[in-house]
Amino acid sequence: MVDVDELIVPRHPEDRTWTEMIRRSGCDPDAAFYAGRHVLYNIPPNTTAVNKTSLEVLYKLYRNERVYQFPIRAKYIADTMLVKGDMVTHEIFSSKDNIDKRCVMTLDVGGNHHYRKPPLTIGSDVWVLDDITSKFADLLKRRVNHVEKNVAKQRRQ
Repeated sequence: MVDVDELIVPRHPEDRTWTEMIRRSGCDPDAAFYAGRHVLYNIPPNTTAVNKTSLEVLYKLYRNERVYQFPIRAKYIADTMLVKGDMVTHEIFSSKDNIDKRCVMTLDVGGNHHYRKPPLTIGSDVWVLDDITSKFADLLKRRVNHVEKNVAKQRRQ
């Protein structure tokens, strides 16, 4: 489920979890899958900023203005018992009963937060500050610190 440079991020300021994001989506609660449209993050071109966090998701806070149409590079959360066909990283072909049993979230609810190093052909040179991941900063730093301590402890044993 985890792709190290892509993740579905709850984008509403009050939502912290995928469950809250899905509830806010306004979609059928029995949806086969919930998809986040693809948005690309980076630092603005020609920027010399230094990453003081060592966490890319908290450093690359500029979103390209282009928001991809579903299903291009979308990520999704699915009930595997309700979908058919190949489930690949970015696309589900259809739901078993009815393709209307899907939810493509609006960008204000959830999105596929993707960061990459240039060069990329993305169709736009416009980058806008979008620090939505900052609301997770304390939690992410605590959890990464916890993992680093456990890895160090395991190495000593």
